[in-house]
Amino acid sequence: MESGGAIDGDTAWRLHRTRPDRGTIHGTAIAFRGRGLLILGPAGSGKTGLAAELMIMGAGLVSDDLVVLTSNGSVLIAARPEGAASAMELRGLGILTVSQARPTPITAVLHLVTSPTRLPDEATVTLLDHIMPLLRLPSRHDTAAKVALWLTAA
Repeated sequence: MESGGAIDGDTAWRLHRTRPDRGTIHGTAIAFRGRGLLILGPAGSGKTGLAAELMIMGAGLVSDDLVVLTSNGSVLIAARPEGAASAMELRGLGILTVSQARPTPITAVLHLVTSPTRLPDEATVTLLDHIMPLLRLPSRHDTAAKVALWLTAA
């Protein structure tokens, strides 16, 4: 779903189109072995913490808190806002300067939920007219490993 929509009843996210081929969304984006992941969920759901865990495994931070999405027709690209600091806020620790990954094509969208389905049906979400695989997982001790394996196998 898109601007004004919700994923699984979570209305905390909204895609704000700034042009027909561009918009911003509250979330975190990472690049892992050439694949991009957009992490969505309400404030405090663990988006940045999950990104930090994936960064320890070799992922690069594309953008934290606000992600710019651009469609080049065939690919949905995630980037940080122009002029934004290369940093992420780690709750309880403060703001940390980190190296920033380049704008990255998005492979999937991960929605952080409290309780996932054990064997979920395939789901998708549409952003800027791109239909993306939608993953639903809680932010737990094993989420980063599961996501890294999924991105590697996808």
